[in-house]
Amino acid sequence: MLSLLRSLPGVALGLVFIAAGFLKALDPAEFARQIDTYGIVTGGAAVVLAYLLIPLELALGTALVVGYRSRLAAALTAALLLLFMGATAYAWSQGKTEGCGCFGSIASRTPGQVLLEDAAFLAFAFLAILLNQPRLSRPRWRPVTVLSVVLAAGIALPAGAYALPIDSLVTDLKVGRQSSDLPLWEAPMDLAKGNYLVALLDVNAADSRETVKRLNELNRGQGGTMVVAFFGGEVDEKTIFCFNTTPSFEVVAVPRSDLKRLYRKLPRFFQLKEGRVYRIWDGAPPTPEEVS
Repeated sequence: MLSLLRSLPGVALGLVFIAAGFLKALDPAEFARQIDTYGIVTGGAAVVLAYLLIPLELALGTALVVGYRSRLAAALTAALLLLFMGATAYAWSQGKTEGCGCFGSIASRTPGQVLLEDAAFLAFAFLAILLNQPRLSRPRWRPVTVLSVVLAAGIALPAGAYALPIDSLVTDLKVGRQSSDLPLWEAPMDLAKGNYLVALLDVNAADSRETVKRLNELNRGQGGTMVVAFFGGEVDEKTIFCFNTTPSFEVVAVPRSDLKRLYRKLPRFFQLKEGRVYRIWDGAPPTPEEVS
């Protein structure tokens, strides 16, 4: 019983790191973007760092849970937490208050909340180091095998994350959902009435002009479908976007944190019929026949 109690801080911390790494792996591009917003590591380096941190977190969490080199794993986890806290404090000092991405895009907290949370995790790491005791001799191939499998999964999962059909599980956008339950309150029209094609766009995407051209063809075309687009950003971005692409439909700016609940990757499109999500498309706008 005493041995079990001694292992609890490490196991608890390990489960937290496994959950954090797994959630980041489901949306690695968002994690890379969140790293970029800190202003410490940017551009391609932020992407590389994101894809390195995900398997590292999974490996450290697994090592703590299975008890493989627990003291070393706890020490490395503490060092990583101190690194996270330092980055969060720096970003906060620069006026950047966006969520840290600690648990991917699932949870959003203020920098102050993140620092308190990480301080609690750091206490668990120190307890895991202090309470750790050498275990009786046992076959090492089992934890090593588990760790190897998790590490491989931590590399493979982010690489193929967007090919997995899990958007209905990890986003709020699902067939049958009511428009009133979606963060589209800024719409200048009543989305609960009529036939709408809603476009979730990245206004900085290279193919924006072609996407808008196809949406213009759909707007008030076959079946009387009306198009309305949403993007996460500021109104001044809308002005530039509309000037460059000339959309014939409404383009609405909403808080990015709200819109992110509806997608993992942009662009994304869905049809609303009398206020209910009828169909969803990813990557490219639907054809006129599909929305009629």
